[in-house]
Amino acid sequence: MSTALVLALIAATGAVAPSALSAPRSDKVSICHRTNSVTNPYRLITVSTNAAGATGNAGHMSHDEQFGEHPLFDPEVDYPANQKDWGDIIPPVLRRNGTWTEGLNWSPAGQAIHGGTGEYAELGLCRRLSAKEFYDGEMEAWRSDNPGASTEDEQRAQRSILADLDEQNSFEDAAVKADLGIDSFSTIDPAAMPPGFNALPRVPRGPRPPAELPGKRGAQKMAVLVWFDTNRNGEVDDGEQPAPNIGVSVDPVVDAAPAGFGLPLTLVMATGDDLTTDEDGLVYVEELDAGQWYVTVDAPEGNEVTYDSEGSASDGEAQVDVPPDSEGFAWAGLAPTEDPIDGGTDGGTEGGTDGGTDGGTEGGTDGGTDGGTDGGTEDGTLASTGSSAVAPPLMALAGALLLAGLALVGFRGAAWRRRGAR
Repeated sequence: MSTALVLALIAATGAVAPSALSAPRSDKVSICHRTNSVTNPYRLITVSTNAAGATGNAGHMSHDEQFGEHPLFDPEVDYPANQKDWGDIIPPVLRRNGTWTEGLNWSPAGQAIHGGTGEYAELGLCRRLSAKEFYDGEMEAWRSDNPGASTEDEQRAQRSILADLDEQNSFEDAAVKADLGIDSFSTIDPAAMPPGFNALPRVPRGPRPPAELPGKRGAQKMAVLVWFDTNRNGEVDDGEQPAPNIGVSVDPVVDAAPAGFGLPLTLVMATGDDLTTDEDGLVYVEELDAGQWYVTVDAPEGNEVTYDSEGSASDGEAQVDVPPDSEGFAWAGLAPTEDPIDGGTDGGTEGGTDGGTDGGTEGGTDGGTDGGTDGGTEDGTLASTGSSAVAPPLMALAGALLLAGLALVGFRGAAWRRRGAR
């Protein structure tokens, strides 16, 4: 969808005020959830902005424990047994009214731990952990603090850790529970962990951000790193090279729910001006508005994204949170595609080298006369929505909205400057 059309949709529905475009928001945010382990003191998770900003049992703002005068984990402190207490680190979240929450422990030290910068760059105090890694780390810390504990006490600790996973309410764990066919980690019997839980892969730590980002002091900035992850482990290892001349787009997230259009709650506002990594595989955005942004890495032909900064293999799209007066960092590893297309010698899904005479998925070059899954009614008309009767009104509406959007071309939707090779 073009920028003009998105602007027109928003303007026509009144779903988003123009000011929201220069202060983009999303319904999710990445936070550092406290653990009880000095080895991995924080778990980086992505949660809903409601969960991040709420209080009580459903929210992370209540995770404000501290040891003495230390609200954050301090690697210099010798924590006594069963007193490994520190709080979550939560970035400020943009409210619907355009104001920001204060966040939790979002001090300079908290920002450095969250972003893995400064003195904490090599420590990796806040990184993504699978549910299994979190569980194992918590149990290891508990056993270290409670030598000789009874079986009953250990089982209570196990159930408490599983309940903590539920309370975290992360998007990552929701996908794990769906894969395991459970609604709650608390339903798991600690004495008989599901094989799928025990087999959860380790989440890579990923590269560290540059020591210093260019641009004005105090301005919001961002860096994006792309490299060739030849061993596909999500880490920058010796001998692996940066990926120059890779297309990267940085697009603001726009929260919108236009009634009656069936559009998603979150739109990505295409800026229409992509960036390219330099010889070090880096793109710097020297000044951008505070908010939440989607960074998309365009893997060149024959390559795919191994891992990105959201901690999973994907299409190379990751959300980056950039609260006021802070910096964002995104990364993606590339490697040759593992299963290249063989040219469809067997006809692909019935539509490969035969020119699609069987219609691809029963709807190829014959115009979709069999009405396949990719388009076509029985008379060959386009029906990507599944109903040809819907297409003409939507096309007409889109045309009208596009014309309306042309009037907004001069609107400064998302202000940011860039530096990097074209």
